Amino acid sequence: MPKKPPKSLNLLEPAAAPQSTWDKIYEWVFNIGRYLMVGVEIVVLIAFASRFILDRQNNDLKESIDAKVSIIKAQTEVEKEIRGVQTTLDNISVIIRSQVSGAERFDNVFSNIPDEVQVDNLAMDQESVNMTCRAPNFDAVKELEDNFKLDSNFNDLNLSLSKSGQEGSQVDFSVTVKFAGVGE
Repeated sequence: MPKKPPKSLNLLEPAAAPQSTWDKIYEWVFNIGRYLMVGVEIVVLIAFASRFILDRQNNDLKESIDAKVSIIKAQTEVEKEIRGVQTTLDNISVIIRSQVSGAERFDNVFSNIPDEVQVDNLAMDQESVNMTCRAPNFDAVKELEDNFKLDSNFNDLNLSLSKSGQEGSQVDFSVTVKFAGVGE
């Protein structure tokens, strides 16, 4: 008996090698096409998964923003109150500064009045001082006039005299003097 060739099936080598160029191109496209399809499927799966991740992050961010917006809306009344208090504090500080300058002006006025002059009436505003006074003699009136004229804090002195005092040498007079730097 003749020896029979062993029957085996080799799956690694093709049964018939492609003969024509078209057959070779066809086989190459199908082999490479499988890898391309797997690669494209992997890219699609990654894009699909990343879409879920990005949507979840977007929703979390939107919820966080909505929560912060609601907190900010709830605080608008408090913010209005705080702004009102701040405006009031600013106004108070302006008033305090003007009171300090008013006190300084008051001190300047009285530092220029001699001791023997008696002030009967005093009116002071932002621009000027009006006084009605009594002096024992004309020398005291002259000293008051010189003091105000020499002081650089004052200008435009107006002095009105009358000799209608109760005592013989007593002089009644009124003084109007403007603060320097106001209304110029």
